[in-house]
Amino acid sequence: MPARVAGNAEDGWEVELPGDPTLGVAMVFDYGKPRTGFFEWTVNGDALAGVRVEVTYGEELWHGRVRAEHPQESYFFTDTYFLRNGGNCLCNPFSQHGGNLVQLVFRRTVGAAAETPIRFRIHSAVCHDERYPYAPETRFRCSDPLLERI
Repeated sequence: MPARVAGNAEDGWEVELPGDPTLGVAMVFDYGKPRTGFFEWTVNGDALAGVRVEVTYGEELWHGRVRAEHPQESYFFTDTYFLRNGGNCLCNPFSQHGGNLVQLVFRRTVGAAAETPIRFRIHSAVCHDERYPYAPETRFRCSDPLLERI
């Protein structure tokens, strides 16, 4: 049975993770314009214990996915969460990320209920924008033309 996703930003999304443990569900959220801050999703379901969620942040799709690997090893664009039964909040307010695209990949792990599909709901997908409200309003003037150009 393939994975199923249905819903919208107003009502939330109903997701069904297949019973086959080799399959997962990938969802890409497009926030429309580049954002900087922390992202937050609320997820609720009865049989979520042991489900792994990989959250990848980026600005463009690469072969239909948000690119998680980059040439520089110091760039980290993926967070990993493990869900519990009931309500879950996926967010890390202590780590800012940027991008207009965010991909969530839900996978079963050892310990997650096998054989039967897992149904859950994503209630919200929010970006808490934390950019500094910068407005260039300063001027520098002096009698030296060289300093004026710097």
